[in-house]
Amino acid sequence: MVSGGICKDGLGEIIFHGGNINSFAYKQVLKYYKEDLHKFPDKIFQQDGARIHSSKLSKNMIKFLFKDKFIPTWDDGLKINDKVVPRWPPNSPDLSAIEIIWGKIKQMLTLFPPKDMSSLKETIKTIWDSIPPEICQNIIEHLKHRWNLCIKYKGRRLDRELLRKIPKIRKDFKWKIKQEKINGIRISYNDKFI
Repeated sequence: MVSGGICKDGLGEIIFHGGNINSFAYKQVLKYYKEDLHKFPDKIFQQDGARIHSSKLSKNMIKFLFKDKFIPTWDDGLKINDKVVPRWPPNSPDLSAIEIIWGKIKQMLTLFPPKDMSSLKETIKTIWDSIPPEICQNIIEHLKHRWNLCIKYKGRRLDRELLRKIPKIRKDFKWKIKQEKINGIRISYNDKFI
Protein backbone atom coordinates (compact mmCIF):
# COMPACT_ATOMS: atom_id res chain seq x y z
CA MET A 1 0.00 0.00 0.00
CA VAL A 2 1.13 3.54 -0.75
CA SER A 3 0.04 6.88 0.68
CA GLY A 4 0.98 10.51 0.47
CA GLY A 5 -0.36 14.01 0.90
CA ILE A 6 -1.11 16.93 -1.38
CA CYS A 7 -1.64 20.65 -0.90
CA LYS A 8 -1.75 23.61 -3.26
CA ASP A 9 2.02 24.06 -2.83
CA GLY A 10 3.01 20.51 -3.79
CA LEU A 11 3.25 16.95 -2.54
CA GLY A 12 4.57 15.54 0.72
CA GLU A 13 6.85 12.53 0.81
CA ILE A 14 5.44 9.27 -0.48
CA ILE A 15 5.02 6.48 2.08
CA PHE A 16 5.18 2.76 1.27
CA HIS A 17 3.47 0.35 3.65
CA GLY A 18 4.24 -3.31 4.15
CA GLY A 19 0.98 -5.28 4.08
CA ASN A 20 -2.39 -4.01 5.22
CA ILE A 21 -2.52 -0.98 7.43
CA ASN A 22 -4.36 -0.86 10.75
CA SER A 23 -4.76 1.85 13.39
CA PHE A 24 -1.52 0.87 15.11
CA ALA A 25 0.50 1.16 11.87
CA TYR A 26 -1.39 4.32 10.95
CA LYS A 27 0.05 6.03 14.03
CA GLN A 28 3.46 5.85 12.35
CA VAL A 29 2.04 7.20 9.08
CA LEU A 30 0.64 10.18 10.99
CA LYS A 31 4.15 10.96 12.26
CA TYR A 32 5.32 11.13 8.64
CA TYR A 33 2.43 13.43 7.73
CA LYS A 34 3.49 15.64 10.64
CA GLU A 35 6.95 15.87 9.04
CA ASP A 36 5.29 16.91 5.78
CA LEU A 37 3.49 19.75 7.55
CA HIS A 38 6.91 21.17 8.48
CA LYS A 39 7.50 21.49 4.71
CA PHE A 40 4.19 23.38 4.38
CA PRO A 41 3.82 25.20 7.74
CA ASP A 42 0.77 27.27 6.83
CA LYS A 43 -1.29 24.17 5.95
CA ILE A 44 -3.57 22.00 8.09
CA PHE A 45 -4.01 18.23 8.13
CA GLN A 46 -7.13 16.67 6.60
CA GLN A 47 -8.01 13.12 5.61
CA ASP A 48 -11.10 11.18 4.63
CA GLY A 49 -13.30 9.34 7.11
CA ALA A 50 -11.91 5.84 6.60
CA ARG A 51 -12.29 3.61 9.65
CA ILE A 52 -8.58 3.60 10.53
CA HIS A 53 -8.52 7.41 10.32
CA SER A 54 -11.23 7.77 12.93
CA SER A 55 -10.41 4.95 15.36
CA LYS A 56 -9.82 5.96 18.97
CA LEU A 57 -6.08 5.29 18.63
CA SER A 58 -5.84 7.40 15.45
CA LYS A 59 -7.96 10.24 16.86
CA ASN A 60 -5.75 10.50 19.93
CA MET A 61 -2.59 10.54 17.83
CA ILE A 62 -4.04 13.16 15.45
CA LYS A 63 -5.00 15.41 18.37
CA PHE A 64 -1.54 14.95 19.92
CA LEU A 65 0.48 15.53 16.72
CA PHE A 66 -1.54 18.21 14.97
CA LYS A 67 -3.02 20.07 17.96
CA ASP A 68 -5.22 22.72 16.28
CA LYS A 69 -3.84 22.17 12.74
CA PHE A 70 -6.28 19.49 11.57
CA ILE A 71 -9.86 19.09 10.39
CA PRO A 72 -11.54 16.20 12.22
CA THR A 73 -13.11 13.48 10.08
CA TRP A 74 -15.40 12.34 12.86
CA ASP A 75 -18.46 13.89 14.54
CA ASP A 76 -17.10 15.71 17.55
CA GLY A 77 -19.05 18.94 17.54
CA LEU A 78 -16.52 21.01 15.54
CA LYS A 79 -18.22 24.21 14.43
CA ILE A 80 -17.37 26.46 11.52
CA ASN A 81 -19.57 29.57 11.19
CA ASP A 82 -21.85 28.16 13.91
CA LYS A 83 -22.55 24.98 11.92
CA VAL A 84 -21.38 21.56 13.10
CA VAL A 85 -18.97 19.97 10.62
CA PRO A 86 -20.40 16.54 9.69
CA ARG A 87 -18.41 13.33 9.56
CA TRP A 88 -16.27 13.20 6.41
CA PRO A 89 -17.19 10.22 4.20
CA PRO A 90 -14.81 7.25 4.16
CA ASN A 91 -14.39 7.48 0.41
CA SER A 92 -15.06 10.55 -1.72
CA PRO A 93 -12.80 10.31 -4.79
CA ASP A 94 -14.73 12.99 -6.71
CA LEU A 95 -13.80 15.51 -4.02
CA SER A 96 -10.26 14.37 -3.23
CA ALA A 97 -7.17 15.92 -4.81
CA ILE A 98 -4.98 12.96 -3.94
CA GLU A 99 -7.27 10.58 -5.85
CA ILE A 100 -6.58 12.56 -9.04
CA ILE A 101 -2.85 12.08 -8.41
CA TRP A 102 -3.27 8.33 -7.78
CA GLY A 103 -5.29 8.02 -10.99
CA LYS A 104 -2.54 9.68 -12.99
CA ILE A 105 0.12 7.47 -11.36
CA LYS A 106 -1.89 4.34 -12.26
CA GLN A 107 -2.18 5.61 -15.83
CA MET A 108 1.59 6.21 -15.99
CA LEU A 109 2.28 2.71 -14.63
CA THR A 110 0.59 1.25 -17.69
CA LEU A 111 3.11 3.16 -19.85
CA PHE A 112 6.09 1.99 -17.78
CA PRO A 113 5.08 -1.45 -16.45
CA PRO A 114 7.35 -2.55 -13.58
CA LYS A 115 8.88 -6.01 -13.53
CA ASP A 116 8.75 -6.66 -9.79
CA MET A 117 7.85 -5.06 -6.44
CA SER A 118 11.15 -3.21 -6.18
CA SER A 119 10.81 -1.62 -9.62
CA LEU A 120 7.14 -0.86 -8.88
CA LYS A 121 8.15 1.18 -5.82
CA GLU A 122 10.96 2.83 -7.77
CA THR A 123 8.61 3.77 -10.62
CA ILE A 124 5.91 5.12 -8.29
CA LYS A 125 8.48 7.19 -6.41
CA THR A 126 9.95 8.55 -9.65
CA ILE A 127 6.52 9.54 -10.96
CA TRP A 128 5.57 11.07 -7.58
CA ASP A 129 8.80 13.09 -7.39
CA SER A 130 8.28 14.41 -10.93
CA ILE A 131 4.91 16.03 -10.18
CA PRO A 132 5.48 19.80 -10.11
CA PRO A 133 3.68 22.12 -7.65
CA GLU A 134 1.84 23.68 -10.61
CA ILE A 135 -0.04 20.40 -11.13
CA CYS A 136 -1.12 20.43 -7.47
CA GLN A 137 -2.28 24.05 -7.74
CA ASN A 138 -4.20 23.20 -10.90
CA ILE A 139 -5.93 20.22 -9.25
CA ILE A 140 -6.91 22.19 -6.13
CA GLU A 141 -8.32 25.04 -8.23
CA HIS A 142 -10.31 22.52 -10.28
CA LEU A 143 -11.65 20.82 -7.15
CA LYS A 144 -12.92 24.10 -5.72
CA HIS A 145 -15.53 24.02 -8.46
CA ARG A 146 -16.50 20.45 -7.52
CA TRP A 147 -16.70 21.35 -3.82
CA ASN A 148 -18.98 24.29 -4.60
CA LEU A 149 -21.22 22.06 -6.73
CA CYS A 150 -21.35 19.51 -3.92
CA ILE A 151 -22.45 22.24 -1.49
CA LYS A 152 -24.97 23.66 -3.96
CA TYR A 153 -26.55 20.24 -4.55
CA LYS A 154 -26.42 19.26 -0.84
CA GLY A 155 -23.97 16.39 -1.22
CA ARG A 156 -25.74 14.73 -4.13
CA ARG A 157 -23.59 12.54 -6.35
CA LEU A 158 -21.86 14.61 -9.04
CA ASP A 159 -23.07 12.95 -12.22
CA ARG A 160 -21.80 13.78 -15.72
CA GLU A 161 -24.38 16.49 -16.26
CA LEU A 162 -23.27 18.35 -13.14
CA LEU A 163 -19.58 17.82 -13.85
CA ARG A 164 -19.97 19.45 -17.29
CA LYS A 165 -20.66 22.72 -15.49
CA ILE A 166 -17.11 23.00 -14.11
CA PRO A 167 -13.91 23.88 -15.96
CA LYS A 168 -11.64 21.00 -16.91
CA ILE A 169 -8.25 20.47 -15.33
CA ARG A 170 -5.79 22.45 -17.40
CA LYS A 171 -3.83 20.20 -19.74
CA ASP A 172 -0.95 22.60 -20.39
CA PHE A 173 1.08 21.23 -17.48
CA LYS A 174 2.71 18.02 -18.64
CA TRP A 175 4.44 15.48 -16.46
CA LYS A 176 7.73 15.01 -18.23
CA ILE A 177 8.84 11.47 -17.45
CA LYS A 178 11.12 9.57 -19.76
CA GLN A 179 11.55 5.81 -19.89
CA GLU A 180 15.31 6.14 -19.35
CA LYS A 181 14.76 8.05 -16.10
CA ILE A 182 12.52 5.34 -14.68
CA ASN A 183 14.72 2.44 -15.71
CA GLY A 184 18.01 4.14 -14.92
CA ILE A 185 17.38 5.82 -11.57
CA ARG A 186 18.40 4.25 -8.29
CA ILE A 187 16.33 5.36 -5.34
CA SER A 188 17.43 4.80 -1.78
CA TYR A 189 14.25 4.78 0.25
CA ASN A 190 14.12 6.56 3.55
CA ASP A 191 12.68 5.02 6.69
CA LYS A 192 9.08 5.52 5.61
CA PHE A 193 8.29 1.82 5.46
CA ILE A 194 5.94 0.26 7.98
